[in-house]
Amino acid sequence: MPSVTHDGRSFMLDGRRIWLAAGEIHYARLTRPAWADHIHAAKLAGLNTVVTPVFWNRHEPRPGSFDFTGDNDLRAFVELVGKAGMHCVLKLGPFIDAEWDLGGLPAWLLQMPNVALRTANQVFLEACSRYITAVSDQVRSLQVTAPGQGGPILMLQCETAWTCGKEDLAQSYLGELLRYFREAGLNVPVINSNNLWQSIEGQIDGWSGTGQMLATMRQLATVRPTQPRIVIEFPIGSTAIWGREPEPAMSTPALVRRMAEILAGGGQFNVTPFSGGRNFGFWPGRLPESLDLFATSEFGKDAAVTETAKPAASHAAVRRIAHLASRFGRVFANLDPSFQPIAIDPESFGDDAAGAAGGGSSKKSKSANGNGRISIVNASGSQGSVAFLFADPAAGHAQTTLLLPDGSTLPVTIGDQGVAWCLFDVHLGGRANLDYSNLNAFATLGSVFIAYGPAGARGMISINGSPLDVEVPGGKTPLAVEHEGLTIVIANEEQIDSIFVADDAVYLGVSGVSPKGEVSTPAGTRQYSRITPDGKIHALTDNSRTSHAGRKVKQGDWETATAEDYQNGVSARYASVTGPADLALLGCPHGYGWYRITLTGTAGRKKVMAPMSGDRLQFFMDGDSIGTMGVGPGAGAELTLPLKKAAQQLVILADNMGRFCGGINLGEKKGLFGDLYEVSPLKLAKPKVQAGDPIDLLNFRKPLWEMSEGDTTSPDRLTWQFMHRRKTPLIVSIATPPAHGILILNDEPLTAFDRSGPDRIVLTSEQLRQGKNVLQIALVSDVHEQADMDRLGDALTIHEAVNSLTEKSEMAFAKWEPPTASQFAAPAKSVPAGPRWWRCTFSGGEAPDATVVFEPVGMTKGEVFLNGRHLARYFTATPDGKKVPPTERIILPNAWLNSSGENTLMIFDEHGANPGKTKLDVE
Repeated sequence: MPSVTHDGRSFMLDGRRIWLAAGEIHYARLTRPAWADHIHAAKLAGLNTVVTPVFWNRHEPRPGSFDFTGDNDLRAFVELVGKAGMHCVLKLGPFIDAEWDLGGLPAWLLQMPNVALRTANQVFLEACSRYITAVSDQVRSLQVTAPGQGGPILMLQCETAWTCGKEDLAQSYLGELLRYFREAGLNVPVINSNNLWQSIEGQIDGWSGTGQMLATMRQLATVRPTQPRIVIEFPIGSTAIWGREPEPAMSTPALVRRMAEILAGGGQFNVTPFSGGRNFGFWPGRLPESLDLFATSEFGKDAAVTETAKPAASHAAVRRIAHLASRFGRVFANLDPSFQPIAIDPESFGDDAAGAAGGGSSKKSKSANGNGRISIVNASGSQGSVAFLFADPAAGHAQTTLLLPDGSTLPVTIGDQGVAWCLFDVHLGGRANLDYSNLNAFATLGSVFIAYGPAGARGMISINGSPLDVEVPGGKTPLAVEHEGLTIVIANEEQIDSIFVADDAVYLGVSGVSPKGEVSTPAGTRQYSRITPDGKIHALTDNSRTSHAGRKVKQGDWETATAEDYQNGVSARYASVTGPADLALLGCPHGYGWYRITLTGTAGRKKVMAPMSGDRLQFFMDGDSIGTMGVGPGAGAELTLPLKKAAQQLVILADNMGRFCGGINLGEKKGLFGDLYEVSPLKLAKPKVQAGDPIDLLNFRKPLWEMSEGDTTSPDRLTWQFMHRRKTPLIVSIATPPAHGILILNDEPLTAFDRSGPDRIVLTSEQLRQGKNVLQIALVSDVHEQADMDRLGDALTIHEAVNSLTEKSEMAFAKWEPPTASQFAAPAKSVPAGPRWWRCTFSGGEAPDATVVFEPVGMTKGEVFLNGRHLARYFTATPDGKKVPPTERIILPNAWLNSSGENTLMIFDEHGANPGKTKLDVE
């Protein structure tokens, strides 16, 4: 039986050291036929390991009912990774985060009595045990340690970012999960991503982040000397958020530099994510850094390859470092972790403003002895050594000279990528030994060695004591030189991005290579070269290019189906309910639901709030839309209802836009789960700061994230005093909650909060005193800032709930469901306002290598279905036409298109927009 072990240098598979250059591919965000293309793209980019999260809620949609078929076939995905000759790491959870609804936990957990998530709760742990056993049954035999041939699974990740400093709770929860892993037959190493907040015996402590990578790797080597240093999550971009303009992507120089810092510190990495994908259906999550951060349907906007497995902007940076890490893994796996020479911290140079925005450095050369600064970080081991040279981003093409141990000198020019690396005393294979190279080593294959540097720079490479002195070529054609039995390919920084290394050859002048060895060449050229492992060069022509120019989608007319029966409250689908309730409790764990409330006896224009509600509620009074309450573009915290004494039908379309994927409010309820109140604002005097006893945070509530034992609130409390003599509830609203704190009423702590809220708290008559009340907010002492106190003074408001409109009203609920085919018809000239379904057929995009793209131009907010399958959400505009960023194109998966060529596209638009301006094209 094979064995996998590890020490402070690397992993060892049957005693052979291996070095991980990993990238994350989410099989759940791709269709099954696309898996192989993305895995191949990862291998072609130089990665040797695929990391994938396992989303519990995808595999156990109902308690005890597991699905590992079709797009959920985890075993098939892992087998494809193994077939590609790569290692696999499973992020098994049970909590994953990953911008996914509820962080991957099933919504049905929330309905279980006495459940508490992500802690040592017996109800939760029993469900976790069942899930872990089910996953193990699928993949146990695919571990590298499995008897017989085994498989590619090298490591597992347990939980994600469990950053609570309560030691006994960590041991009882995380330790129990580890026990479940082992009892289920999962015996490969287990890593965490707790950033040293919690360490469990038997786990490797991983790191997540992108900042100060060199310093962090050195610290890990010091505090965990017997464990390999692994950045298990190295995010290379930001999340696309509804209502937010996209953040600029990291530039190539910035990305190369930060990844190089990991290697310079002896660390392995996992690029998160390597592949883009699609948050199908209702799976996008809600980010806990604020109240209104809902992930869009696009996943991995800055990933190295797109949803269709094509190279993206970050691809060049990732593959440069990935090739270095994997092709010269023997060097890095044998570096001495105790050799940490003093160096200038590359972080001290600061970020390149132009690079951060996607620009490059100036090409004007500067000497390190002049205006440019260079940090040199050396690492050495039994299989060679490497010197990383990090240039000040303001230095342009910085130049310096290295003094070697024998007294000789080696000039080095650092190009646009802002970092260079020089290898010394490295065995390249056969009889070839690399004495030194002042160019960036990229890859080896048989008798081929590839290196690159700035165009025009002096390249100095010595093999077996025989030096080679060349000039790095300009233009688009690399230089190939025979030297000491090797074919040495020397490229500039532009050319290296068109050099691809496959298992059986090196390709020059291409933009990609298929799993079958078919190449694609850049636009404007068909000529390329193929170098076999024996060093022979073959000039070839690409005659396989396919063009979709002129191909058009043949689209039929749009038909429509109304939702009037629902918005008028007359649909037979409505069923009586006893009162407001969470959507999940009413049988709708994801998406929308219709609430109908019959109001009587109250007249006038009444300002109302729904403090116990989730996300967005669209209101209809007697069939007419009167506004949207909730968070996000186009929604407000309160609404004015035009009420009459006669009976009226108030209908609410409730939208669950995704549950928190982290934070202390994980597992929040959705829909209308509490009373709808007529409210009146309570006048508040300006708050004062008063002293109070510090509150021990982890004694008040646990777990709390990024809180340690002994952490307390500040003695300074922001204090409001008010009179309240009636037996009515009060609604406390906090527009922008601070990072961490506790709300206190009359000296009794009520609730903890972070930036995800809660932003509305109902104070009941039982909690309030008759007369004077004191409401306070105490912030965490070590993060307490005056700016937070000042913001809270303006952000907190109180409303009196003078009347409940739902307490004595009749209520009914209907599930949100697509209409039948017979309900669609050609639209009338005048279409009534309100939610509406649209449908059209199309053909012409069924070519295997074509991509059909839908752009919801002119729509507002809603859902897209393709051939009956729920594809994605869109949010392009508010009801009044205000644009909502980011602009998204929705790719129609080839696997979902009908082979007959006849396809059906169906849209639900919450505000009834007409799809006449939408676009459906082939790329």
